[in-house]
Amino acid sequence: MPENLDLNQRLQQKLDLERQIIQQLTQRSYDKLQKELEAITNTATNTIKKDMERQHLDWTSWGNPSVPLGQNLVMTGMLGKFWLAPALVGLSLCLGISVGSWGLMQYLSSRISDQQQTLNYLDQQISSQVQELRQQRQTLEKIQEQTEGITIHQTENGTFLILPPNSTLKKGWQCLGQPCLKLEP
Repeated sequence: MPENLDLNQRLQQKLDLERQIIQQLTQRSYDKLQKELEAITNTATNTIKKDMERQHLDWTSWGNPSVPLGQNLVMTGMLGKFWLAPALVGLSLCLGISVGSWGLMQYLSSRISDQQQTLNYLDQQISSQVQELRQQRQTLEKIQEQTEGITIHQTENGTFLILPPNSTLKKGWQCLGQPCLKLEP
Protein backbone atom coordinates (compact mmCIF):
# COMPACT_ATOMS: atom_id res chain seq x y z
CA MET A 1 0.00 0.00 0.00
CA PRO A 2 2.83 2.49 0.69
CA GLU A 3 3.99 1.86 -2.86
CA ASN A 4 0.60 3.05 -4.17
CA LEU A 5 0.80 6.14 -1.99
CA ASP A 6 4.28 6.86 -3.25
CA LEU A 7 3.10 6.36 -6.86
CA ASN A 8 0.12 8.66 -6.30
CA GLN A 9 2.36 11.34 -4.84
CA ARG A 10 4.76 11.10 -7.75
CA LEU A 11 1.92 11.34 -10.28
CA GLN A 12 0.47 14.35 -8.46
CA GLN A 13 3.85 16.08 -8.40
CA LYS A 14 4.34 15.38 -12.11
CA LEU A 15 0.89 16.79 -12.92
CA ASP A 16 1.60 19.91 -10.85
CA LEU A 17 4.92 20.42 -12.63
CA GLU A 18 3.33 20.02 -16.07
CA ARG A 19 0.54 22.44 -15.10
CA GLN A 20 3.14 25.04 -14.05
CA ILE A 21 5.03 24.60 -17.34
CA ILE A 22 1.81 25.05 -19.34
CA GLN A 23 0.91 28.18 -17.36
CA GLN A 24 4.37 29.67 -17.94
CA LEU A 25 4.23 28.94 -21.70
CA THR A 26 0.74 30.44 -21.91
CA GLN A 27 1.83 33.56 -20.04
CA ARG A 28 4.81 33.99 -22.40
CA SER A 29 2.52 33.65 -25.43
CA TYR A 30 0.10 36.22 -24.00
CA ASP A 31 2.93 38.65 -23.27
CA LYS A 32 4.33 38.27 -26.78
CA LEU A 33 0.90 38.75 -28.33
CA GLN A 34 0.30 41.83 -26.18
CA LYS A 35 3.57 43.43 -27.33
CA GLU A 36 2.77 42.70 -30.99
CA LEU A 37 -0.73 44.16 -30.66
CA GLU A 38 0.62 47.28 -28.92
CA ALA A 39 3.12 47.78 -31.75
CA ILE A 40 0.41 47.39 -34.42
CA THR A 41 -1.91 49.76 -32.54
CA ASN A 42 0.84 52.38 -32.16
CA THR A 43 1.69 52.17 -35.87
CA ALA A 44 -1.98 52.55 -36.86
CA THR A 45 -2.45 55.46 -34.44
CA ASN A 46 0.62 57.26 -35.80
CA THR A 47 -0.57 56.76 -39.38
CA ILE A 48 -4.01 58.14 -38.54
CA LYS A 49 -2.47 61.16 -36.76
CA LYS A 50 -0.23 61.95 -39.74
CA ASP A 51 -3.15 61.69 -42.18
CA MET A 52 -5.31 63.91 -40.01
CA GLU A 53 -2.56 66.54 -39.77
CA ARG A 54 -2.07 66.46 -43.55
CA GLN A 55 -5.80 66.86 -44.17
CA HIS A 56 -5.99 69.67 -41.65
CA LEU A 57 -3.20 71.49 -43.46
CA ASP A 58 -4.89 70.91 -46.81
CA TRP A 59 -8.22 72.31 -45.57
CA THR A 60 -6.67 75.30 -43.83
CA SER A 61 -4.83 76.22 -47.02
CA TRP A 62 -7.96 76.09 -49.17
CA GLY A 63 -8.51 79.39 -50.95
CA ASN A 64 -5.24 80.85 -49.55
CA PRO A 65 -3.42 82.71 -52.37
CA SER A 66 -0.04 81.95 -50.82
CA VAL A 67 -0.60 78.20 -51.38
CA PRO A 68 0.67 77.06 -54.78
CA LEU A 69 -1.92 76.27 -57.45
CA GLY A 70 -1.03 72.55 -57.50
CA GLN A 71 -2.05 72.13 -53.88
CA ASN A 72 -5.41 73.83 -54.55
CA LEU A 73 -5.98 71.33 -57.36
CA VAL A 74 -5.20 68.56 -54.90
CA MET A 75 -7.86 70.01 -52.62
CA THR A 76 -10.31 70.10 -55.53
CA GLY A 77 -9.59 66.43 -56.11
CA MET A 78 -10.12 65.66 -52.44
CA LEU A 79 -13.34 67.63 -52.45
CA GLY A 80 -14.48 65.59 -55.48
CA LYS A 81 -13.62 62.42 -53.61
CA PHE A 82 -15.62 63.60 -50.61
CA TRP A 83 -18.69 64.18 -52.78
CA LEU A 84 -18.19 61.15 -54.97
CA ALA A 85 -18.41 58.54 -52.21
CA PRO A 86 -21.76 59.73 -50.72
CA ALA A 87 -23.17 60.20 -54.21
CA LEU A 88 -22.21 56.66 -55.17
CA VAL A 89 -23.59 55.28 -51.92
CA GLY A 90 -26.86 57.18 -52.44
CA LEU A 91 -27.10 56.03 -56.05
CA SER A 92 -26.39 52.45 -55.01
CA LEU A 93 -29.06 52.60 -52.31
CA CYS A 94 -31.58 54.10 -54.71
CA LEU A 95 -30.79 51.47 -57.33
CA GLY A 96 -30.96 48.68 -54.73
CA ILE A 97 -34.31 49.86 -53.41
CA SER A 98 -35.69 50.24 -56.95
CA VAL A 99 -34.54 46.79 -58.07
CA GLY A 100 -35.75 45.25 -54.81
CA SER A 101 -39.16 46.89 -55.18
CA TRP A 102 -39.43 45.76 -58.78
CA GLY A 103 -38.52 42.20 -57.78
CA LEU A 104 -41.02 42.22 -54.95
CA MET A 105 -43.76 43.49 -57.27
CA GLN A 106 -42.94 40.77 -59.81
CA TYR A 107 -43.07 38.12 -57.12
CA LEU A 108 -46.33 39.40 -55.65
CA SER A 109 -47.99 39.74 -59.07
CA SER A 110 -47.01 36.17 -59.95
CA ARG A 111 -48.42 34.96 -56.61
CA ILE A 112 -51.68 36.84 -57.25
CA SER A 113 -51.88 35.41 -60.76
CA ASP A 114 -51.29 31.87 -59.43
CA GLN A 115 -53.92 32.31 -56.75
CA GLN A 116 -56.39 33.69 -59.31
CA GLN A 117 -55.83 30.62 -61.49
CA THR A 118 -56.32 28.36 -58.47
CA LEU A 119 -59.51 30.23 -57.59
CA ASN A 120 -60.83 29.82 -61.15
CA TYR A 121 -60.01 26.10 -61.10
CA LEU A 122 -61.76 25.63 -57.74
CA ASP A 123 -64.77 27.61 -59.00
CA GLN A 124 -65.01 25.28 -62.02
CA GLN A 125 -64.75 22.24 -59.74
CA ILE A 126 -67.50 23.56 -57.47
CA SER A 127 -69.74 24.34 -60.47
CA SER A 128 -69.29 20.85 -61.88
CA GLN A 129 -69.99 19.28 -58.47
CA VAL A 130 -73.12 21.41 -58.01
CA GLN A 131 -74.32 20.34 -61.45
CA GLU A 132 -73.60 16.69 -60.63
CA LEU A 133 -75.48 17.07 -57.33
CA ARG A 134 -78.52 18.49 -59.19
CA GLN A 135 -78.47 15.54 -61.57
CA GLN A 136 -78.29 13.13 -58.64
CA ARG A 137 -81.25 14.88 -56.95
CA GLN A 138 -83.28 14.65 -60.17
CA THR A 139 -82.42 10.95 -60.44
CA LEU A 140 -83.44 10.42 -56.81
CA GLU A 141 -86.76 12.19 -57.41
CA LYS A 142 -87.43 9.97 -60.46
CA ILE A 143 -86.64 6.85 -58.44
CA GLN A 144 -88.97 7.97 -55.66
CA GLU A 145 -91.75 8.55 -58.23
CA GLN A 146 -91.22 5.08 -59.70
CA THR A 147 -91.33 3.32 -56.33
CA GLU A 148 -94.74 4.84 -55.56
CA GLY A 149 -93.79 5.86 -52.05
CA ILE A 150 -92.19 2.59 -50.88
CA THR A 151 -89.11 3.23 -48.75
CA ILE A 152 -86.48 0.94 -47.29
CA HIS A 153 -85.67 1.40 -43.62
CA GLN A 154 -82.87 -0.28 -41.70
CA THR A 155 -82.96 -0.81 -37.95
CA GLU A 156 -81.08 -2.97 -35.52
CA ASN A 157 -83.81 -5.62 -36.01
CA GLY A 158 -83.21 -5.81 -39.79
CA THR A 159 -84.20 -4.16 -43.08
CA PHE A 160 -87.87 -3.37 -43.75
CA LEU A 161 -90.02 -2.07 -46.60
CA ILE A 162 -92.27 0.75 -45.50
CA LEU A 163 -95.48 0.94 -47.52
CA PRO A 164 -97.17 4.19 -48.43
CA PRO A 165 -100.14 5.24 -46.25
CA ASN A 166 -103.58 3.68 -46.97
CA SER A 167 -102.17 0.73 -48.94
CA THR A 168 -103.08 -2.92 -48.41
CA LEU A 169 -100.89 -5.93 -48.86
CA LYS A 170 -102.05 -9.00 -50.86
CA LYS A 171 -100.12 -12.26 -50.78
CA GLY A 172 -99.79 -15.02 -53.34
CA TRP A 173 -98.25 -13.22 -56.28
CA GLN A 174 -95.17 -14.21 -58.31
CA CYS A 175 -92.84 -11.77 -60.15
CA LEU A 176 -89.98 -13.11 -62.31
CA GLY A 177 -90.28 -16.46 -60.59
CA GLN A 178 -89.99 -14.97 -57.09
CA PRO A 179 -92.69 -14.42 -54.50
CA CYS A 180 -93.75 -10.77 -54.36
CA LEU A 181 -96.28 -8.54 -52.68
CA LYS A 182 -98.99 -6.61 -54.47
CA LEU A 183 -99.90 -3.20 -53.18
CA GLU A 184 -103.37 -1.85 -53.65
CA PRO A 185 -104.22 1.74 -52.88
